[in-house]
Amino acid sequence: MTDFIEGKLCRNCGKTKRYKNSGKCVYCIYKRGVKYRAENTEKVKLRKKKYYEENKEAISEKYKIWAVDNKEHLTNYNKNYWRDNKERLNIRHKEYVLENKEHIQQTSRDYYQTNKNIILEGRKNKYDNMGSAEKDALLIRQYAHREKRLANMSDVELLAYNKRVNERSATNYQKNKQKRLIQSNEWRKNNPEKTRAAKQRRRAKVAKNGGSFTSDEWLKLYEFFSGHCVHPDCLHEDNTFPQRGNSTHKAIHADHINPISNGGTSFISNIQPLCANHNTQKGVGVIDYRWYAIKFLGLDLVEWKDIINHKNS
Repeated sequence: MTDFIEGKLCRNCGKTKRYKNSGKCVYCIYKRGVKYRAENTEKVKLRKKKYYEENKEAISEKYKIWAVDNKEHLTNYNKNYWRDNKERLNIRHKEYVLENKEHIQQTSRDYYQTNKNIILEGRKNKYDNMGSAEKDALLIRQYAHREKRLANMSDVELLAYNKRVNERSATNYQKNKQKRLIQSNEWRKNNPEKTRAAKQRRRAKVAKNGGSFTSDEWLKLYEFFSGHCVHPDCLHEDNTFPQRGNSTHKAIHADHINPISNGGTSFISNIQPLCANHNTQKGVGVIDYRWYAIKFLGLDLVEWKDIINHKNS
């Protein structure tokens, strides 16, 4: 009781013992503070901000110690606060994300790069310790989250997203090509029934969609484009286009313009020559690069029509 004057009451309310220095009680001082803060909101905010900036490290350390000592209390408080203010907090969070989208993305990327090994190891351990039901539930959640993200994207954002995903997939494939081939071969050896079933499903899909092309048709198409990938990047990469039949370019894939998984046929009219990198980048998109290549190279349309002797699918 050394802070109070014994026997004397607050000069303001006359109910409670008062402080020596002010003559007022705790409650009256508190009310005065509330009134001051209500009348000087911006001034108080600026003062608090200034104090925080000047004492940031000390405040942070003090809070960490307090949080450790009061972990259970803090957890319960946060849960109750979130429950009571859920709608308001969600709105504020969405507004903050929209206003600071680039900053959040950059911060997330920086954190991931700094802690990449720890994050990947943690994910792997968590996944390995899951049961089959938990793994299935995780895949469903991830798929639902991805669909929700895609549904909220504009057409421009969706194109940019698909391009990033395809480029990342192609880069990762090229970077880990040998490792993936070894893993794939081992998996096929260890899972002959699943491998056989996958091949049967693809054969059934091809048969259902219809169409086929002969080796002669593919050779004509291949030679028409001089054995070159028809993707614009590859065309601009080498302006001195090689003579027909004398291509020294990378291995070429017979890519389905409209993928089999999307209902595309296997007629030669639905086939275009792409290198492995651009075939992987294209993914399941429906993109016809042939017309750009014909225009870019000034090829003969009459000869082209002779090669494409089926309706495009």
